[in-house]
Amino acid sequence: MKKHISLIVVIIFSLIIQSSNVSANTAGNIPIISFDNEQGMTIVSTTSISGYIEDEEEPTSIWWTLLSDSSIINSDIITDKVSIVNSTENRTKWTFNINIDYEINSCTCYLEMYVQTESGQIFTEVLSFYILEETESADTKLLAPALVIDKDQENSWFSDYFHFTGFTNKIDNSNPYMTYSIQLQSQNLDCRDTSNEQYLDMEYSDIIFDDSIYRLENSGNFHARVNLNNFSDGNYVMYVGSHSDKSPIEGTMSMDCIKFRIDKTSPTVSINGLTKIVEGSENIQFDASDSLDPQWGRSELYYIWTFSKNTSFDNTPVFIKSGREMMSMNIPTNDSGHFQLKLQIIDKAGNIGTNKLDIIIENIPPFVRLNVNDQSQFDGDTIDIKEGESIYLDASESSDTVNDANSLRYIWKINNIPTYEGSTREIEWPEDIRDGYILTLEVIDNDNQASTISLIIGKSQTDAPFNIYILFLLGSFGFLIYSISSYRRKRQKQENIPKWV
Repeated sequence: MKKHISLIVVIIFSLIIQSSNVSANTAGNIPIISFDNEQGMTIVSTTSISGYIEDEEEPTSIWWTLLSDSSIINSDIITDKVSIVNSTENRTKWTFNINIDYEINSCTCYLEMYVQTESGQIFTEVLSFYILEETESADTKLLAPALVIDKDQENSWFSDYFHFTGFTNKIDNSNPYMTYSIQLQSQNLDCRDTSNEQYLDMEYSDIIFDDSIYRLENSGNFHARVNLNNFSDGNYVMYVGSHSDKSPIEGTMSMDCIKFRIDKTSPTVSINGLTKIVEGSENIQFDASDSLDPQWGRSELYYIWTFSKNTSFDNTPVFIKSGREMMSMNIPTNDSGHFQLKLQIIDKAGNIGTNKLDIIIENIPPFVRLNVNDQSQFDGDTIDIKEGESIYLDASESSDTVNDANSLRYIWKINNIPTYEGSTREIEWPEDIRDGYILTLEVIDNDNQASTISLIIGKSQTDAPFNIYILFLLGSFGFLIYSISSYRRKRQKQENIPKWV
């Protein structure tokens, strides 16, 4: 199944695969267990098997077990028998020596070295070799091929192919024949307890090493892969057989096995949250807790959140966040526009589920409040002022959402011509305007969305001109003089009338 994965997903997925083989309790790198001896060597006398263990911290316990055909020949705890040979700032190396100096019949044998760390994890490395009796010539044809499967992929997750590696050879260093069988894991089927006879009763297939993927090198190391198209999700056991004869039922054989999981189903991705949001300063949470892997639930899922802003030219990421257990995400609302929230969920087998949510963050235009000479004014109001009188303008009580309130711009226009800027202003009558004008305030937020209010400013007509007052006063004064003079003349006329005796 082909998947088109972006570079960032590939990088993150590679990190997931690297970390999936290490428990979360491991504090740092896994210990290195290395043998100085070669795989598939032959021992004919007393032999010392040596090697080293390298780790950041001293192991809590070290022991080994010598086996032949799954039977334990000998074992020992050597925690106190290792020696420090090298110590750096981060890693320390301890050496060990194990003497094979007791009577053992000819066999294909395995030395299993166990190291337990402080986290409680146990790590294992296996060395295969042949033992021949010293007293008489052993029939090497009766010795089964040596076979060791690398357990680095133990309990790992796979989807399309299961890759495995290991070592195998015959005592004469010729190549054995190899087969494999994949079985669904159950309570009645255990990797360790399966016998060679039980394996031969299973349905198995040949491993043909004929290309770069299926390769058996002269050193005995091999790597191969198995197509998983015919298998459904579940826990499986991969059995590998190494045969001395081309016919598996003839000759001798060794068998090893490894447990793994098949996950072919992509996670279902669900995003719950608002698709229309009012711009503000608070983050809005989106929830993906309903997302899951149909077979395996929510464990071990890896989340990649991408929040992008859609423009006419491109889709620009605002942020990309990823990690395990990230079942929710907060997005900022301090910027309006059209956005997209994308969630990709990757399971341990590399299957990817994707979902997208288109989000609109709506901008709220500013709310304009204007006081003129400490009096509230509204759009369309008329104000008459005396010629030569200045007016005080105050729009500082205008408001917007919290994220925009501190970035508002105030533009004052006279007859639609930008003239002043600022939330408060004192202006006088413009020199080039005689009768009146329109004063407009435009308040603009950081998204360039504006609200306006316009007032009609005119000259006051309630006071007469100065010469009218003079004429009125002169007229009143003349009328007063005329009244006094008329009264006197009438009085004198009455006094001059002759009196009759």
